[in-house]
Order: sequence, then C-alpha cells, then structure tokens
Amino acid sequence: MLFHFLKTVLKLFYRKPEWEECNDVRHSPAVFVINHNLSYGPVIFFLYAPFTAHPWVIAPVTQIKECRSYIRKDFIEKELGIYGFTGKMLAFAISFICVWIIRRVHAIPVFSNSRKICITMQKSLEELFAGNHLVIFIERREDQNYAPDTGFLELMDSYYRATGNCLPVHILKISKRSVKLVETFHGISQHARIRERVIRLLQEINEE
Repeated sequence: MLFHFLKTVLKLFYRKPEWEECNDVRHSPAVFVINHNLSYGPVIFFLYAPFTAHPWVIAPVTQIKECRSYIRKDFIEKELGIYGFTGKMLAFAISFICVWIIRRVHAIPVFSNSRKICITMQKSLEELFAGNHLVIFIERREDQNYAPDTGFLELMDSYYRATGNCLPVHILKISKRSVKLVETFHGISQHARIRERVIRLLQEINEE
C-alpha cells in the first residue's frame, strides 16, 4: 500500500515519457542497460516501466549511513543545489525512503573493486535463473573517458556457461520525452560491440 502511494505521489512530479519500441523486449530473462541521467533515469523506470526488473545499485546506498552521504552529495547538493543544515536534514529523511525502496524492489548490491563482486554475480544469476529481468543504470564518469562499468558482460559469460543460452542485452536511451530502444544484443561474441554502443550512448547524451 505504502509503495503504491509513494509511486502515485511521485507521478505528480514526473511526466510519463513515451516508451518507443519497448513492447517486444519483455521476454525473460534479459539485462536492460539504461543511461542514469542523474536521478531521472531510475525514477522514471521505477514509475513507468512496462515490465519489472531488479536494478543493480552501488552497495553503499543499501545501508542508511552510507546512503545518507551519497544522497546529500549526488542528489541534494548536485541536483537540487541545497547545502548546509537543510541539505543534511533532507538527506537524512530521503535516505530512509531510498533504502526502503531499494529493498522493496529487490535491488542487487554491486561491490565494485572488491572480492565481494562475486556476491553481485551470484545474486544476479539467481534472479535470471528465476526468469527475472535485471536493469543496470550507467553514467558518464567525471573524467569523461566514457569507460562505463561493464560487469554485465561478465554476467553474460557466466549465464552462458551455466545455461548454454545467450543472455539478451537491451540498450535503452532515456530522455525527458521518451525511453527508446537503441539496440539489442544476443551473442557472447558481441561484447566489443556492446561496450562500443554503451560508450557511444554516453557520448550522445553528454553532447545534448
């Protein structure tokens, strides 16, 4: 009940974009790679996606204390421009809601640069074996080298070794007006092409 109420409230502030060419990509399981677009990408997907998918999230935001710091720096200050005591209080309140939502949607924590990345891969495979989608939000790094984390390529390998089937990867581009399917990949041998398309997507978004 609370979950649906929260979505209803958020929809008052976020207009539904048009979902272009996305009706034929619902066959489970698959990985959806979408540009982050600050907080806009995850929020729009959370509110309006025509299918359900479990997101990858950076491990720190799954814990209240770490999430509070992340929210204050990357959302309250960077996006809203609110600093000082007011910013800290907003981050304090939002962090509880954020962690609750993350747990509610069964998000998978990503332990980058750590041996715990094995946990990320294991949980991801469990969801895929259960027939569920995964969604991964990517963003341009501050050094502008357009080198996105592509752990999902390793996930494709692991899935293939375990099942003998190729894991579909759908690249979507999200903007204020629409969510558009850019390209779909099905083969393990297409890793280089997937990386190339993800980097090109980030370049296009940065140039807009």
